Amino acid sequence: GVAVAVVDTGAVAHQDLLRPKGSPQVIEVEVVGRETGLADYYGHGTHVAGVINGSGSASSDKLSFRTFKGLAPGAQLISIRALYPDGTGYTSDIISGIDWAIKFKANYNIRVLNLSLGHPVYESYTTDPMCRAVRKAYDNGILVVVAAGNDGGVGSGFGTITSPGNEPSAVTVGAMDDANTVTTTDDVLAWYSSKGPALIDYVVKPDLVAPGTWIVSLRAAGSYLDTNYHSLALKVGEYKNDAANATRDGAYYVLSGTSMAAPMVAATAALMVQKDPSLNPGTV
Repeated sequence: GVAVAVVDTGAVAHQDLLRPKGSPQVIEVEVVGRETGLADYYGHGTHVAGVINGSGSASSDKLSFRTFKGLAPGAQLISIRALYPDGTGYTSDIISGIDWAIKFKANYNIRVLNLSLGHPVYESYTTDPMCRAVRKAYDNGILVVVAAGNDGGVGSGFGTITSPGNEPSAVTVGAMDDANTVTTTDDVLAWYSSKGPALIDYVVKPDLVAPGTWIVSLRAAGSYLDTNYHSLALKVGEYKNDAANATRDGAYYVLSGTSMAAPMVAATAALMVQKDPSLNPGTV
């Protein structure tokens, strides 16, 4: 019954995002683009959505030896498409997406908003339009989770938090690298993960870190990322014992970034709200 809104490049009708007839399906809000059904021409939003809401359906049959499932597959996914097919977009469109989530919060029980996006900090968070929109969502009872940014490799990496991750009310998420091991002794902050303090206001960020390196999630076949970085698509043989199709492209894709870490936190927040609906954004 908890909805998570994702402002991004959209989401495709991936098998892992579809639900049985009678269950709540993915809702697409088109700030940009006008198509019938779900769409994601860049591929980023689909990957983010899978971390939150993927059911693991495409990797759960009797041949599968690895299953890739999102953290909150029972949540209602609201895909707000506000970025263009090349992954870029306008601040005004992002704000329109945030405003939509606020306006229809009660209709869909939107309690969490994920923003795996950002732009450089040009002004104080008190006047930055995107930060002000995030604060408005927070004030209306929506927890906003924001990616910290991927500029950790620039200079010392400090002061590279992007907007609206510099907004104090946002939960700003950095990325860690777990070295693909179970043990936590080798877990480190990913080299690319932006670090604070934020420029101008010196806000201490990020608030926390989550897994963001080599994250397997949903593949948007034929999208910009899939076409231009096709080597990141998993082959069927990497998760199924299916000799006949082992070398064919599978349904999953690997990406790294704070964009992948943020939905880890957004999904966890949705689970917290599910257990205790009385939680407000500050408590979460």
